[in-house]
Amino acid sequence: MALRRTPERAARLLELEALAGGSEDRAQRRAAGAEIGRMIAEAEREVVAWAKG
Repeated sequence: MALRRTPERAARLLELEALAGGSEDRAQRRAAGAEIGRMIAEAEREVVAWAKG
């Protein structure tokens, strides 16, 4: 949910998912996967900060 909170981040996630799942270029797939991982980590930090109030 936190990843889809802003339209820009949601759009980027969709782009990265398409790259990770459909690119012929292994390096591009790995880079997309890494960026998705960073986005998830950032969203997790936001959720924890929100939960702490």
